[in-house]
Amino acid sequence: MLFNSRVESEFTPQACLVVLGGFFALFATVGINSMFGVFEAYYKKNQLSDESQFTISWLGAISVTCVYSGTFVVGSLVDKFGGKIMIYIGSVGIVSALMLTSLCTKLYQFILAQGVLLGVSMAMVFCPSTVYVSQWFKKKSGTAMGIVLSGAAVAGTTLPIAIERLLTYPNLKFEWTMRIVGFIMLPLLAITCVFVRPPPNINANLVDERSPETIVSQQTPKPLAEELEHASMTNKREADFSILRKPVVRLTCLSLFIVYFGMLSPLFYISSYAISKGFSSSLAFYSVSIINAFSFVGRITMGIVSDHYGTFNSITFSTFVAGIVVLCWTTVNSVAGLVIFSIAYGFLEGSIFALQTACATQLSPPHARGVTLGAIMASISLSSLAGTPISGQLAGKYGYLSLSIYSGVSFLLGGVFLAAARMAQDRKLLAVV
Repeated sequence: MLFNSRVESEFTPQACLVVLGGFFALFATVGINSMFGVFEAYYKKNQLSDESQFTISWLGAISVTCVYSGTFVVGSLVDKFGGKIMIYIGSVGIVSALMLTSLCTKLYQFILAQGVLLGVSMAMVFCPSTVYVSQWFKKKSGTAMGIVLSGAAVAGTTLPIAIERLLTYPNLKFEWTMRIVGFIMLPLLAITCVFVRPPPNINANLVDERSPETIVSQQTPKPLAEELEHASMTNKREADFSILRKPVVRLTCLSLFIVYFGMLSPLFYISSYAISKGFSSSLAFYSVSIINAFSFVGRITMGIVSDHYGTFNSITFSTFVAGIVVLCWTTVNSVAGLVIFSIAYGFLEGSIFALQTACATQLSPPHARGVTLGAIMASISLSSLAGTPISGQLAGKYGYLSLSIYSGVSFLLGGVFLAAARMAQDRKLLAVV
């Protein structure tokens, strides 16, 4: 009876603990990446002052790429072998990378520690955590994933403020700032290691005295029945790459690939834009926190909305609106304008990030979510790798208007393909998809 009880009440105490562990996993992974704008501005003034903005931007690009591209490999391994051991290894890697970054003084050292090691370790924690959380939920997957992914927004809100204060604190240098961040991550990742796990009936041998066929026959909803039947045939121990042949999965990957050419540009360059407009460095740092604070609101709000109005409907709407907002970026010339832009962009960026993971959940059965999530993240990694340096080059050579146009058009064009992916599932305009 365990399976049916989970369908009736998905937010069980055990499922809530998994969500808590997933929340801290995102805090300690994507949350660190989301505040690269703070590091980019600091490195330009200090350790890497001799390097160009374009060169420094590669550091953030490599880290993001390692997280997203690594997710495809990790996701396949999660589907085949499980992900607990990877969460343990990744957690140790994250703390080690932060400690090693505190010792870096040259660009190649930052690339190896904060770029490669930190990025790969994050993928090993991020992917299994999100896959396992998604497996606990079906009807409320958007809400659950929104809560989990809001962990990154909470980190992006609090850590830039904390880091800015630590960096300006007398007698406390960059070295100890990074070590303190590492010590903060240690207990959070320990909670992730303890609580994040797959539901007991997701593997081949369901924790139920009845066979899968019996469960299917007794009033199990059709989509779930199909998932169980497929699971019993494949024994759920092989990565299912056949899911990647579905046109809607390919369209979704293509659309997010295009979106991410400009998705991170405002987040990474809002601080340098604010400084170029004559705003104080403190306000420039805080603008990153404002973006991440409202990214938190967007992730939870749109996660709840998507459970009622459809995941693809919600992400398509958010992407088009984000494109319009980003095209207005360079009209910001006042403190109030900077705050309003940061609020709007943060809400929409958070919405898209939360809903892209929910899309993977919607497009695949539980046993293939590692592959599906990995494919989406791998497509994102390619455009993120190219998009961030392109953004740095545009901002440095042609100014922020060109960056605004580049980023805004990426959102709008990606939104067109998201609309196509939505229509591929149901051509009715008012359908919940």
